[in-house]
Amino acid sequence: MGMAKEHFVLVHGEGHGGWCWFKLRWLLEGSGYRVTCIDLAGGGVDPTDPNTILSFTHYNKPLIDLLSSLPEGEKVHVYAQQFLHFIQEFIIVILVGHSTGGLSVIHAMHEFIDRIRQAVFVAATMLPFGLQTDEDKKDVCFQASLYSLIGYVAIDEQHRENKMQ
Repeated sequence: MGMAKEHFVLVHGEGHGGWCWFKLRWLLEGSGYRVTCIDLAGGGVDPTDPNTILSFTHYNKPLIDLLSSLPEGEKVHVYAQQFLHFIQEFIIVILVGHSTGGLSVIHAMHEFIDRIRQAVFVAATMLPFGLQTDEDKKDVCFQASLYSLIGYVAIDEQHRENKMQ
């Protein structure tokens, strides 16, 4: 059984959506790769009201749901042959995270270590070396969320007014 093409799952940063990957998506799909640009909770076209997202787990739910739903062909399969030689069909999922999407990639790697072949961090927030407990992740996520306190301009679609959040 030959190795299938890689499936790139592109994870946006805070305040963005899957749309931010449109150029890379176009290039990867043009090269024959499967690409999913996920919208995390409250991002992109995801209908979740950002004011209702109270945990990092809730924020990452669309990514976790996607990885949970992958067909069998995208999980690890190991086949033993004569004389204890092994052939592996490696996992074809490659997660790519930008900015705070790096923390989402780390979260997914902890949940689905058996389904992800590689992780790529593009100018991404990451756990400091050696930190990997749930408490460490909570601390870093809290620090990353402090950036959102600075504020950003959002457009109130109903009234088309600029408002500071």
